[in-house]
Amino acid sequence: MDKIEYGFRNVYYSVITESAGTISYGTPKSFLAQGCGGISINLAPSGDETDFYADDVSWFNETTNNGYDGDMAMTLVSDDFKKDVLGWVADTNGALIEKANVISNKFALGFEVQGNENPTRTWYYYCSVARPNDEHQTKEASITPATKTLSLKARPRTTDQKVKASLKKATASETAYNNFFNAVYEEVQPSI
Repeated sequence: MDKIEYGFRNVYYSVITESAGTISYGTPKSFLAQGCGGISINLAPSGDETDFYADDVSWFNETTNNGYDGDMAMTLVSDDFKKDVLGWVADTNGALIEKANVISNKFALGFEVQGNENPTRTWYYYCSVARPNDEHQTKEASITPATKTLSLKARPRTTDQKVKASLKKATASETAYNNFFNAVYEEVQPSI
């Protein structure tokens, strides 16, 4: 049993196609394979807690699950991600063009965190992202790498309200764990 978690690696995304009330996922793409490394992710629960009082006590208490909000820091944002998710286009010279009137695509986000004994792999099913920051500074006596931060929202999937799936290596079948990033993971119902 893990006592701690640490690290952030093996970051993937999969573009969502929505049609006639269904969601399908494209083939997952690895940020690492595109020369981009994951630095950190910080996702806080999104939702409100409601307290209803009667007879001088909290009569009813409910918390809504609206997914997560937060930030993901990367070494770079890949050109493929800019095109696939942010809607940038490449011209015939290879320049990437960002247009103001483009609506970004929804996507699934996958990644892995380490544990002192076992890693855990996760897919967030229905994500949106704001454009990355664009900050640079001059080189001084030493080089300070610039990073890219993406403001991220992970919401319940519109078709079934699922937010995420996580698979710990210790409890998973070897096949399920090894194939976790080959496609966006879908729940497997137990046989009756």
